Amino acid sequence: MNSVINYVFQSAFCLLTFYGFYFVFLKRETCFQYNRAYLLVSSVLALSLPLVNFYWLFGSSLWQQAGIIPVIYLPEITFVSEGSGGVARWFDVSLAGILSGIYFTGVVLFLGRFLIQVLAIKRIIANNRCNIKYWKDCYLINTDGKLPTFSFFKYLFWDNSIEFTDQEKSQILNHELVHIRQKHSYDIIYFEILGVLFWFNPLIRLYKKSITDTHEFIADNLVLKTVDGYHYGQLIVRQLFKRMDLSMGSYFNKSQAYRRIDMIKMNGKKTRLYKLLMALPLVVSLTLIMGVGVNRGAASDLVYRSFLPPALVESIHKEPYKDLLSSKESPEHASLPGQDTDRPPEIGNIPGKDNDMHDLISPKPGTSIKKTSLVKDEVFTIVEKQPFPKDGMDSFYDYVRKRLKYPTVARRKGIEGKVFVQFVVEKDGSLSDVTVIKGIGAGCDEEAKKVIQNAENWIPGRQRGIPVNVRMVIPITFSLG
Repeated sequence: MNSVINYVFQSAFCLLTFYGFYFVFLKRETCFQYNRAYLLVSSVLALSLPLVNFYWLFGSSLWQQAGIIPVIYLPEITFVSEGSGGVARWFDVSLAGILSGIYFTGVVLFLGRFLIQVLAIKRIIANNRCNIKYWKDCYLINTDGKLPTFSFFKYLFWDNSIEFTDQEKSQILNHELVHIRQKHSYDIIYFEILGVLFWFNPLIRLYKKSITDTHEFIADNLVLKTVDGYHYGQLIVRQLFKRMDLSMGSYFNKSQAYRRIDMIKMNGKKTRLYKLLMALPLVVSLTLIMGVGVNRGAASDLVYRSFLPPALVESIHKEPYKDLLSSKESPEHASLPGQDTDRPPEIGNIPGKDNDMHDLISPKPGTSIKKTSLVKDEVFTIVEKQPFPKDGMDSFYDYVRKRLKYPTVARRKGIEGKVFVQFVVEKDGSLSDVTVIKGIGAGCDEEAKKVIQNAENWIPGRQRGIPVNVRMVIPITFSLG
């Protein structure tokens, strides 16, 4: 539920930023094709950026400077609340159910409206199938005054009940042909679908209105290359076509007349290049904000996957610590699943914040390595011998479950989710640098951190036979059952 709410707000922020840029810098410009592309691309980016992370695009040094360091994940542990949690769970389910019901009710209503419009147009085409004429790359249908002139995909609906001069008729038909040839109906359908899925977001309606206006400006601009702007403006003013609610079609209508005439007066005005180029840094900035800044809490797992050898990553996640959980032998002789014990594994060491990150290295068999090459107080993420709880993983997980207490505030508000606790197993086995790198709030973060801080010492990890510091993360899931 929280992730859905976050997505709604983040996508709304992106839509507002992109549309605000259009409204301030591009709306009054005559770069109509650029505006059309901007509205389409920016809407796609606004709705997709909150879903994507871009950590793999950058080098490891950037993540170090940002304080994001690769780590080793322990298996997830789930803590289920008992007792009064049922009431909070009921509240949470009820709230989620109410919001979901409202959303899907809106989707059904707007989808029904959309389908009614499509069926109305299809019915018109079916009823006039005998009167359809193929003319200049489109199918021309006379409406006999029942509908205004408009176009929809390759169909041009012409109100033949109104008398025009041949020149005026040519101008109107050429206007509609521009819509057909440039496939403006696809844009309209796209925003209609967005309007169904995001019916609660008024910014989608602003986008739809702007793309419709832009279509009209594009068509007018091409017609003005062959006719006089003054007389063409008069033709727009004299349009008193009857109106039916077929908003998916492109047609002359009174609500757009003033804006179109205003843009006709600006015909020939050149757009300043800097306004077009300003969109690029805007896209880059939002990409970094959404893909890096806002989702920073999820960075550890992605960076971790980027730096570890693929085979080791898969073995850890498919059967994490399976051998260690069931092994009765000393942790000194235990190894990670999938690790080749006959040769040293690939090693990735993460120095302190004041040092540079070393690249992953793979020592060749038989190569002698001096123990003195290890840097004092460096923190590792992959070692030959992993740190291990003294009484075993099962005992450690039992300790976490027994010590955790579901915060009252979180239970009352129905909050549940996953808390990622990062810690370092020191050379002496103590746990230090316990921090929450991604949490859910309402006291759950603090509770998880406190339990890990109070845990007993572990058997330290070893690299080349020497005890070393190892950074690890344990995901703790709070569930109301």
